[in-house]
Amino acid sequence: MPVEIEELSPKQLRKRRQIIDAAKSVLIDVGPAACTTREIARAGGLNQGLIHYYFSTTEEIIDAAMESLFAELTAGIAHAGTGLHDPVSRFWAVLEDYLGVFDRHPNLSLVWFEYWTMVTRTGHVDKVERLQDGLIDLLTSLLSDAGVDEAPARARVILAYVLGVLVRRSVHPQTFEELRPEIASLARISPRPE
Repeated sequence: MPVEIEELSPKQLRKRRQIIDAAKSVLIDVGPAACTTREIARAGGLNQGLIHYYFSTTEEIIDAAMESLFAELTAGIAHAGTGLHDPVSRFWAVLEDYLGVFDRHPNLSLVWFEYWTMVTRTGHVDKVERLQDGLIDLLTSLLSDAGVDEAPARARVILAYVLGVLVRRSVHPQTFEELRPEIASLARISPRPE
């Protein structure tokens, strides 16, 4: 039975973080289906038994790793618009950075969709919903700042479009500049910052 997070010392929290970081590495390399405690232990230079001290199941580790991975992604892309005063420029900077993350980590879209499928099949869609809601909230805020009508609905449409682009990219890669006019049309925002 793993120990509760609230009961962990700072040293134990660092060890738990090490496990999560190793799991993120394995997830990006081989995806959720092949993310086992053995692979996590190997990637992190850890003892398998130690991993079970902190986590009950591999699924629990994968959930923590995916949450960490996408929290970092969301924080990183939100930061992309920092320092830009024009709200339209912020919107484009954030969206370009978001798609750029998947360019820099080509396996990440597969990891995301595999995880999505995994939690949907097990009836735990709340995990994916939380991650998606964070992105929708960010897009809604950016669109609202840019004066776009119906910002929440447009944010959901843009996220759905971007998820579709990520699937399509494996067969038909497109640059951000090729996507810009389509996104601008969906967002009802200028394709170029003023």
